[in-house]
Amino acid sequence: MIPTAFADMAVTITEDEMEILFVNSSPSNYSSNLAYNTITTAIYSPIEQPVVITIYVQDEDMTPIGVLIFKTTLLSGTTPLEYGFTEPIKCAYNSLIHGMHCNTHTPNTIYVNVFKDTSYTVPLAPEMTGVMMV
Repeated sequence: MIPTAFADMAVTITEDEMEILFVNSSPSNYSSNLAYNTITTAIYSPIEQPVVITIYVQDEDMTPIGVLIFKTTLLSGTTPLEYGFTEPIKCAYNSLIHGMHCNTHTPNTIYVNVFKDTSYTVPLAPEMTGVMMV
């Protein structure tokens, strides 16, 4: 890379790009046959702009569990988001452990994306992933 007068400008532009800061999941709360989690994330935007945010959850076998898609306008700065998520609790007998094995023992993967519009072709930030235990 050749240092130029524009080299410092690239750093400034990078700092002013949209960014998904984190994705977390609360510990599960249980009812008789459902697990409830709250997924939290925060998105930094240098300017106010309309976006489409997706939160996708899948289990360890890559089976889709749920998806949230919504259009909103992010304000300049950091925007926190919380999403309540329920998942059915499923159990089956496992002969390897000689007992019941439930999906509460396996992690789910959370994917958060931010797109320019509902064509989902122009991502505005790199995808962020997290883990949700049921």
